[in-house]
Amino acid sequence: MKHDNRRRSDNNRFDHERLRFAIRASGLYTGLFARRIGLSDSEPLYEVLTGQAPLTPALARRIHACYPQIDLEWLMTGLVGDAEPPAAGQSDV
Repeated sequence: MKHDNRRRSDNNRFDHERLRFAIRASGLYTGLFARRIGLSDSEPLYEVLTGQAPLTPALARRIHACYPQIDLEWLMTGLVGDAEPPAAGQSDV
């Protein structure tokens, strides 16, 4: 099993973009998406979307469990495989 914090510190500034992508890809609004992934309310999602909190490994795993087509490594780090992180000022989505 991979270590959950692998490369997170370099790329968590884009957590909100990856979460927004996952929500849009689901076709659901944020509140319904929260319920779909097993959250009782959407506050943790809004905290990530507004940059107040990082996308935690536990939250990423919840999303991936419901939407396995969204790569877990990408969701947690913004990277797929051995890809390099984006240059400063560039989005990873």
